Amino acid sequence: MKTIRWLLVAACAIVLTGCAGSNGKSAKPTPNSSPSQQVESKPVPLRNKPARRMRVDPAPPTDPPPGKSLVCIHRPDSSQVRTATTGVWDSDKLVGALMRGHSLAYVCEPGHHYFFVDSAGNYGALEAQLLPDQTYDLWVDPFHGFWYPLQLKPLTKAQKEKHQVAEWTRKNLWITRDTTAEAYELKYREQTKVLLERFVSGNWHKRLEHLAPEHHR
Repeated sequence: MKTIRWLLVAACAIVLTGCAGSNGKSAKPTPNSSPSQQVESKPVPLRNKPARRMRVDPAPPTDPPPGKSLVCIHRPDSSQVRTATTGVWDSDKLVGALMRGHSLAYVCEPGHHYFFVDSAGNYGALEAQLLPDQTYDLWVDPFHGFWYPLQLKPLTKAQKEKHQVAEWTRKNLWITRDTTAEAYELKYREQTKVLLERFVSGNWHKRLEHLAPEHHR
């Protein structure tokens, strides 16, 4: 009887070993299987794709050219906020279009500027006084409030978000305009001027943010 028992145990062990080899986690793909069968493809995150009319900026400026001002505009990468593109304007000039986790570097003349943002029908604006040879940081605040969920805000040394500039600079995708942006700018220039005027002297004036000359890096 003992001999029969040992034979039964040995047979069960052989069967179980064969099952583990065919269904266990340690099974390896055959040499003839294609890479697409071996590795599941993953979608490219939105933050790695420029918005329409934009392209990746391979070498964004870190300092303004002599006599110019540099404005860096950042949009944080957060899954809790909308994915709609945020258009950024300097008065009637299209600066760029930001998605989550994007930044852009804008070289401009020093002096008085009105920056305007538009994201799926939500608007914000900021009045800036820029000094020559200085760099300024702005950010798109998606949690500005219930009624006005979008705003372009200055980053001063007193603000808690200021310490995030280094992280955004390192992690965000830097973008700039491509060759198709000019046609879009011409198409929506007058409409943008009308909307911006509501911040400058109209019923949205109280929502206008301000960037002082000394609020540079």
